Amino acid sequence: MSARSTTRHLEAGAVTAVLPVVALLPVWLLAIAVFWLPTRLFWSLPYWQFALGALLGGVLLFLRPVQRLVLTRLLGARRPTPREAAVLDRPWSVVMQANRLSPRHFLVVVIDADDVNAFACGGHLVVVTSYAIELLSERELAGVLAHELSHHLGLHTAAATIAQWLSLPIIVLARVGFWLEAVSIAATNSFADGSAALTAIGRAASR
Repeated sequence: MSARSTTRHLEAGAVTAVLPVVALLPVWLLAIAVFWLPTRLFWSLPYWQFALGALLGGVLLFLRPVQRLVLTRLLGARRPTPREAAVLDRPWSVVMQANRLSPRHFLVVVIDADDVNAFACGGHLVVVTSYAIELLSERELAGVLAHELSHHLGLHTAAATIAQWLSLPIIVLARVGFWLEAVSIAATNSFADGSAALTAIGRAASR
């Protein structure tokens, strides 16, 4: 790899990745409204301020300490073991030196999986499977790490991280909805058993 000065730069792929975020935004605004309504009982805060604060909260996901403590856990990843770190150290150093970057600027974490895979996440995370570390040669690992680093440098992961943040309240509401549906169906089966009319009403209410 030839040494060159490398910086982050916006690529066409990063611009295209913003489109799903734009499509997700109206649904997110509705989901946030559901969370905002109960807060009005205790805190007189305009909706736009509440939504803006929630949106700006996503910026925290781009901070490296937050990615280390929060995003890594959300992904189910972990720090490399001493043995894995020894395997990753040289190829990662080669990639960093080739791009004239500090290894400390990015975090390489591991996901326990039985397939050869890697991906970039957030603004600083490079995730590699444990099987890839065991199976790939040093040269192959360097190629994989360089590829994932290029996603960060091209700002491909920025839109994906924002989309993940916007999806959280939607996912929470969906899970609550599924739970309420299950409770409603269970209650209908328990208390309306034997009554076709009550059963029909209960199942209609669960939907």
